[in-house]
Amino acid sequence: FMPPSRIVLIVATLGGIALMVRSVWGEPVPLEYAIAAFIGYTALATVGVLFPQLEMFGDVLWRGEGDQGVVLIFDDGPHPEHTPKILDILEENNVRATFFLVGRKVRLHPEVVKQIVERGHSLGLHGYQHDRLFSWKTPKYVEEDIQRTQKAIEEACGQRPTLFRPPIGHVSTRTAAGAKKAGVTLVAWSAK
Repeated sequence: FMPPSRIVLIVATLGGIALMVRSVWGEPVPLEYAIAAFIGYTALATVGVLFPQLEMFGDVLWRGEGDQGVVLIFDDGPHPEHTPKILDILEENNVRATFFLVGRKVRLHPEVVKQIVERGHSLGLHGYQHDRLFSWKTPKYVEEDIQRTQKAIEEACGQRPTLFRPPIGHVSTRTAAGAKKAGVTLVAWSAK
C-alpha cells in the first residue's frame, strides 16, 4: 500500500518532467506556468519534509495498531539531571517510555543510559549531534550518523536500537534513503 502523499509526489514529479520535456522539444511553457509549477512542487516537497506522518518520502512509524493506548517518547537526552527525574515519575506511575537519544550526549552520560535500560524503558536514535539541517545531509552522512549513534548507545548499555527519529523530526528523501541503508525504522509522532 502506497501512501496517498507519495502518489501525489510521483504524479507531481511526472508532471514536472512533462513540462520540462515540452519546453525542450516543443513550445516552451509560459513563464508564469513554470514559476507556478516550481512553487507548487517546492511547497509539496516541503510539506512532506515537515510532516513525516504523510510518509511522502519513506515509510514512517507514527501510530500503533488498534487500541494500544498512548506511547510516551522523550527526545534529546540523556540529561544527567532531567532524565533521572523523568524516570522517577514514570516509575511512580508504572509507565514505560521510549527515549530517543543523542549520541554525543550518550558519550557524556553513559550512566544515565544504563539507568534508562535498567528501569525497563526502550531506546531509540536521535542523531549524533542533533543537527538541525539533518534532512539536507546526504544518505551516506545519515547512514554513518545513525551507525555512530548506535555504536555510542551499544557501548553505553549493550543495546543497539533500530528506531530512529531524525532531529527535529524532518524526513526528506535523503533521510529516508540513509535510514534504509542503515537498516533502521523511521519514527514520527501522532500528537505533541
